[in-house]
Amino acid sequence: MTTANSSTTADQAPAPRQLRLRRANRNDVVPVPARLEDLVPEDHLARLMWDMVARLEAALAEMPAVKAAKKAADRDKARASSTDRKARVIKMPDGGYRPAYNWQFGVELSHFVITGVDVVNTGSDKAQMEPMVDHVLTRTQCLPRDWLSDGGFQAHGH
Repeated sequence: MTTANSSTTADQAPAPRQLRLRRANRNDVVPVPARLEDLVPEDHLARLMWDMVARLEAALAEMPAVKAAKKAADRDKARASSTDRKARVIKMPDGGYRPAYNWQFGVELSHFVITGVDVVNTGSDKAQMEPMVDHVLTRTQCLPRDWLSDGGFQAHGH
């Protein structure tokens, strides 16, 4: 007759140990402050979403300035860029709209030397002549006798 043996043999797995859990005492627990940004991996999708939300919030913050620059009738068409908050959504030659800046150049025409540069975030060249005259005068200490400019470059009345 054989009797049951409590010891394990080579072909038997050891019995699992019973884990004993005890209730934590709140006085023994030390809270460690952590920022959510420190807990989320660099390549996590949440970081992309946080970045997108930040860009959209910046674009929304620019909307009052964008609307103020528009005519009253066109204020409902105001657009702000979600990629570059200082850029403005400008109509392009292909008919589309994209965030952009409008570059203005003053060029001396006999030698093609750039005498003035300005970057604005308006889609129109209108009223950009006076600032360009100031840029050219500041850089060269003189003004040319003749100017060649786009028709929309001059403000009305100049």
